[in-house]
Amino acid sequence: MFLHDSAGPPTRRSTEGRVFGAPFFFGLAGLRPKYGSHAGDRLTLGYTAFRDAVLAILAAIAKQERIRLSERVQAGLSRARAQGKVLGRPKAAVRPERVLALRDRGLSLRAIAAETGVSFMTVQRIVQAA
Repeated sequence: MFLHDSAGPPTRRSTEGRVFGAPFFFGLAGLRPKYGSHAGDRLTLGYTAFRDAVLAILAAIAKQERIRLSERVQAGLSRARAQGKVLGRPKAAVRPERVLALRDRGLSLRAIAAETGVSFMTVQRIVQAA
């Protein structure tokens, strides 16, 4: 199901997707969705005051869920660091000495990149740093 969020382009509402906040829920109210309740007409979101209160509560719940998710991610990253895991993208698997030796032999940066199996930009960065 695709829904339009007033804060941006249409997004997919799912657990792995974006967390919706107050702008989304109040934008949803403008679409006048029909909600039903087992408690009868009193809890139907056709009533403006009640609908606004429910949407405000849903927005607060979404905000709390976003905060809890962020806290869990930060706790997991801290635990991984404490266990000695190296986070982030791996460093290029080429020794700078080898790149510089190939450069001294007169090879071009692109030839060095092809021979060492790293990108042109990685070779250029190593050569410029030397």
